[in-house]
Amino acid sequence: MIITRARRLLSRRFVQDTLILQLSKALNTALSAAGVLILWRLMPPEQFGIFALAESLLALWAQLDFTGAGQAMYTRLGVALGGRDAQTALDVMAAYVRIGMTISIGIAVLVIVFGVPTAQFVQGSAQVGRLAGGLAVAWVLEVLYQFVMSAFGAARQMRTISALALVNQVVLTGCVIGALLIAPTPELLVAGRVLYAVITLALALYLYRRIRERAGLPALKAVARRIPSVRLAGYWRFGVANAIDKNAGSLFVQIPTQVAGIIGGAAAAGYLNLALRGIANAGILTAAIFENVEAVIPQAVGRGDFALLRRNLWRVIAVLGVGGISVFGGLVIVAPYLIPPILGAEWTPAVAPLSVLAFYGALAAVGGIFGPLYRAFNRMRSALIAKGIALAVMIPLALAAVSRADDTALMGVPRLNAFIGAVRLADPFAAVDASVIGAWLITLAFAISISLTAAVMFTVLRSQPSIRHTHPEPT
Repeated sequence: MIITRARRLLSRRFVQDTLILQLSKALNTALSAAGVLILWRLMPPEQFGIFALAESLLALWAQLDFTGAGQAMYTRLGVALGGRDAQTALDVMAAYVRIGMTISIGIAVLVIVFGVPTAQFVQGSAQVGRLAGGLAVAWVLEVLYQFVMSAFGAARQMRTISALALVNQVVLTGCVIGALLIAPTPELLVAGRVLYAVITLALALYLYRRIRERAGLPALKAVARRIPSVRLAGYWRFGVANAIDKNAGSLFVQIPTQVAGIIGGAAAAGYLNLALRGIANAGILTAAIFENVEAVIPQAVGRGDFALLRRNLWRVIAVLGVGGISVFGGLVIVAPYLIPPILGAEWTPAVAPLSVLAFYGALAAVGGIFGPLYRAFNRMRSALIAKGIALAVMIPLALAAVSRADDTALMGVPRLNAFIGAVRLADPFAAVDASVIGAWLITLAFAISISLTAAVMFTVLRSQPSIRHTHPEPT
């Protein structure tokens, strides 16, 4: 009986895709960890902090992208493919590629021209601005790459996504290591990122041409021909709502990062950035289910399969909850014993913000499922209100932290001794305290936003009719 149930479970496409994605995530995690360990080992915290500030500066400029083209295309294309509407699928791709690339190229030009004066004003460093300009070039190529990946995801081509993601990580690791072997400087790291973006985009376009017919996707030539003539009026509003939603979520991270840099210096930004990357790498272990759900939900909504969504929602939440607590709880336990011997004693202060961000990682593992839901049901206004409330709480706290900072160690910040045990934060480390403040701000903002959004989406799902889909689910 157990064997029969296991075989029946493994025969389902969702389960197969999830297992394939998880295997790819595990391999990617190993490769990413190897590259990041070498990066942190070769670069001092101060130098890595400069690179982190350049990334953060570019991310702040990227808030000018109010098109939301990539995520909007993922959702709208998935709904069109679920409803077997080929013309709408072509229009969706053409419209959002046109919108997204026009705006991203324009923002990159602004960063290249105004990045240096902006960095001098905010951080007092022209170097940060020049690095942000180089990263902007790579960013434009990565935006186009993400359009291709969104098309694969909307078509539920998880095997292709898994293979391409693995190759992507190999290329990224190779470019980063190669750059650092030449010279462990932020400038060479930016050059490696540009080379990586060129290579992975070429690979993505090649794979699209190979699989697009069996995936039901439009030909690239057809998309290119449709771009000049496609009407954009029907796509702007949904895209802009997605962009505001994405940018608000990004502000949950970028504002605290800048606050940490202002009150604790580049080292504080480096500690917080390392902690965020550690959480992101650990989150890969729970990301396969979420990534598969993100592809399945729009197609299910396109078919009108609301009964299936309600039936499976709690199952997925339970799995993500257990996985998130296990992964991030384990990370908190082992981090104090792994970071000093692997990365060096100078990175020990990063354990403190990492411990705080474990709460954020567990919340995001569960809360990530609500993003595809409110986008597929076009409940963007509710999601934006939730994020607006979170920012309204976080920003005054961030300003208060900046206004109370001085040249000595920040006082009154929880030391987390009981929580992480093996690490004791000494008073002279103002940078440590600043990174902890940033971590708490990030965690608070996400907790508020996820809680409010979940309450709205449970109500929406309960109101949907219990009818089966009009089109069969793809096998």
